[in-house]
Amino acid sequence: MKLNVFRGKVKVGSLDILPDEPFYGFTYDSGYLASPSALPVSLSLPLTESRYRGIEAQPYFEGLLPEGDARDAIARRLGISRRSSAKLLQALGRDCAGDISILDETESPPPDLNQRQKKEQDMYLPLEDGILRIAENPHEEIPRLQENTRLSLAGGQGKIALYHDDTEHIAQGWNIPLYGLQ
Repeated sequence: MKLNVFRGKVKVGSLDILPDEPFYGFTYDSGYLASPSALPVSLSLPLTESRYRGIEAQPYFEGLLPEGDARDAIARRLGISRRSSAKLLQALGRDCAGDISILDETESPPPDLNQRQKKEQDMYLPLEDGILRIAENPHEEIPRLQENTRLSLAGGQGKIALYHDDTEHIAQGWNIPLYGLQ
């Protein structure tokens, strides 16, 4: 299996698993490396033409995933073992915290929100009950919302990105960004 790593619409590199590796190795895209504006995805993964083995790439990419109880809840909801970082990254990588997206090689990169011509409401999923359901049952609601948007915010506590439409009352007008935190 191969996953592509994007910054906006720009392919930064790819992740692949070799038979003897428990996690994805990472290779920068040659076109990306040739760009004068190329930046490493992490200081721990400097720009190079060489492939980073899974053990070298895992700390950074694993760090994009939820931890602790939040990880357990999302793994249960998705039917994936909490120990399968590779499968969790595949399921949640579309909307990682930060400026990258991780997609299956058959998927297209997310739209560049700075250049989108669509209406603003097309960029968000409205929360019908505002934030009330999240406040009442965060351990169930946050993983459910993460599943629907494929958002991955690292850490031990459940997290979800929200946007409030300032033209609405504070109790209403809550939305989830459909294309991550770009």
